[in-house]
Amino acid sequence: MYAYCLMDNHVHLLIKEGEELGTSIKRITVGYVQLHNNKYGRTGHLFQNRFNSEVVEDEKYLMTIVRYIHRNPIQAGIVTRLEEYPWSSYHPIRQVYQGKATALDSEIIKDYFPTEADFIRFSEEENQDQCLESYLKIRWSDAHLTDVRK
Repeated sequence: MYAYCLMDNHVHLLIKEGEELGTSIKRITVGYVQLHNNKYGRTGHLFQNRFNSEVVEDEKYLMTIVRYIHRNPIQAGIVTRLEEYPWSSYHPIRQVYQGKATALDSEIIKDYFPTEADFIRFSEEENQDQCLESYLKIRWSDAHLTDVRK
C-alpha cells in the first residue's frame, strides 16, 4: 500500500496489486463485513457499490494520486489543512522522513521527493488533478435514451 484515506462514507487505497484486484478487495471487504456484523449483531451487506479502480502506469501519476488521496478531506470541506486529518497516510509518510517505520511502501515516494519539505510542498500545492472520481458520471434514463433514438 502506497497511500490511503478513510472518509466517512468511502475509502481511498493506493495499492500495488500482483493478482486480480477484485480478489484482494473481496478478501478485505468480506473480512471487514464479518467483523462489523459480528460486533454490531448485524447480518447482510455493508457496502453499497462495487469498488472503482484504475491502472497507474507512471510515477508522476502515482504521485498525483497520492496527493489526490491526501487532499480528499480538504476537497470534502472536512479540514482546511492536510495535517488536521488523522485518518490518512499523510502523517505516516511524513514520519518515514524522520526515520520512523511504517507499514506503507514509501520508498518510491522518498525517491520522488528526496526531503520531507519536498513532499509537503507537493502535497499542499493547489492543483487541478483529475483522478478516477473526478470525472462526471452521466446517468441515462429510459426516457432520455428513447428521445435520443428518435
